[in-house]
Amino acid sequence: MLHSLSSRAPFLLGLALLLSACAGFGPGRDPAPSDGPTASPEPVIFTSERYGYSISHPAGWEMLERPGEFQLTAVRPRHPGTDTLGTPQSHEFDILDGIVVIGARDLAEGETLDAFTEEASAATRCGPHGRDTAVLAGEPAQLRKFECGGTRWHQLTAIHDGRGYMVWVTRPLTTDFLESFAFTD
Repeated sequence: MLHSLSSRAPFLLGLALLLSACAGFGPGRDPAPSDGPTASPEPVIFTSERYGYSISHPAGWEMLERPGEFQLTAVRPRHPGTDTLGTPQSHEFDILDGIVVIGARDLAEGETLDAFTEEASAATRCGPHGRDTAVLAGEPAQLRKFECGGTRWHQLTAIHDGRGYMVWVTRPLTTDFLESFAFTD
């Protein structure tokens, strides 16, 4: 038995080397990837020709531009006249977490930021539960905080060049979106 094993040893050794090379364990294998930090993809900038703004968002997210006229009294994510920014899954499965909804309309003669904000806030049956002042792209803005059915969001309203803007950001809140918001006209 010892004789038959020793005569097969070169064959078995060659087979073992061949199998280990095929499995990536032999010489010539590329070094293991670094466990160090990797660069995240650059954000993507979306520009709305319709409403005259731009906003950056993570690569892989999508802006869903809904045709139609923006109506404050019926504003909801993905409703006519809104731009809704979110992950492909949030659009496909109608998930509200972490999305941004933007709409705008021309103001009536003499319409103020207070009036526009009150109209926008009245469009929901859940609040507001908090109020504050803010700035949106250099313009004075009003911030309202809402919670309804387990969904929490912040609503910012601002006026720019005779147009009222409403921006919803649902929780988890991502302030990077608001910091990148800019008027383009």
